[in-house]
Amino acid sequence: MRIITYAPLKTDLRLAPGVTPSLDSFGSITAALRAGLPGDAFTVLNLPENARRAYAVLSEDVWDLRLFVWHPDDTIRIHVYPGALAIAEVTLDDVPAGTASELERWSQDETEARLCAHFDAFRAALDRARQALPDYALDTGRGAAPEREVDFDITRISRTLLVTPQERAEPAVQALVTDWLAATIRPFDADAINAGTLDMSMSWVNYVIVDVDAARTREFTATMRIAQYFWSAQEWLNAETQAIIAGARTRGRTRTAEARLTASRSRMQMLQVEYNALRSVLSRAKEARLQEILSGWSYDTLAANGALLVEMSSNRLSEIAARRADRSSLFTDMILVGIGLFAVLDVLVGLLAFSREINARPALQYTDSGVSQVLSVFADLNTDTTLFGGGFVVLVLLGVYLVARKAK
Repeated sequence: MRIITYAPLKTDLRLAPGVTPSLDSFGSITAALRAGLPGDAFTVLNLPENARRAYAVLSEDVWDLRLFVWHPDDTIRIHVYPGALAIAEVTLDDVPAGTASELERWSQDETEARLCAHFDAFRAALDRARQALPDYALDTGRGAAPEREVDFDITRISRTLLVTPQERAEPAVQALVTDWLAATIRPFDADAINAGTLDMSMSWVNYVIVDVDAARTREFTATMRIAQYFWSAQEWLNAETQAIIAGARTRGRTRTAEARLTASRSRMQMLQVEYNALRSVLSRAKEARLQEILSGWSYDTLAANGALLVEMSSNRLSEIAARRADRSSLFTDMILVGIGLFAVLDVLVGLLAFSREINARPALQYTDSGVSQVLSVFADLNTDTTLFGGGFVVLVLLGVYLVARKAK
């Protein structure tokens, strides 16, 4: 009997939105990874020479979403995905005797200890992969998350009880299977597994696989890993987007908030694009089991929350755009108002100067029938009175503008 565990790990290796293995041009990226990563500890997926006709073999997938797999030893395989996320797969042999709860604690503690011992080497592997990738493929544009130290932070470990057909017949193993699945959403699968009519139960956190066929078992474990990736990626993107939205409402740097909201929305949408694209290229049996596992994890609810956050991001971006448009309109109006107000003062000063000039030189009025009464009034005004009067007119016009803008 063995236990296989899965632990999602955050990484600092994120490809730009839209750069996924589904692209026809992705071969250049996998070629760069293969050139930069030694083959003894790395397995690079989707190599150009491995390309084949889609759906040529219905039992096999067309392409893989993973970038590469890092395997420091025979028991640890860390599957690195393009969305700043990796799924660590740890195989635990020599499982001690114990109850289901004891094995749950043991498997989680053992998984964390082994991953912690290899984490510095994993961080170095990520650095090597990032250096091998071309710059255009990395998510380093405006709004990208700043480079951060990759922390060892395991928030969840799923575990699979792997038993042989011979072990399944043992009463102690049957009792363990029953206890192992008791708290899941399908506890009744235990009776069918013990009776030999069912070979697996993959619903929620605790899984059971009867290792009848090695290839079939690999298919089951791969399906669980894919489900772990999409659920974890959606969960973390939701949390990241929610934090960005909250920060955008409380901080004044709107351009930074806008860039981060735009990038987060793109990542959220691209995750759903990747999910739908991958479903179309999985074998039908694997795709059906993937849906079953994600249904047990309430993935639809999680994705619906993501869609709401995308809508909130769009609304927040619209608010920022509207506020920027209002601010630009205000600046434009202020410039025009300022020009208009100075024009009023310029007209008054010009009228005062012209009226005095024309009264001082009567020859300038030779075409008129008499002295202009209006110009005479302006010519007799005191300069300070004219300027103060002009200033009063300016204030009145400014007041009219502000009232009209507020009413708008």
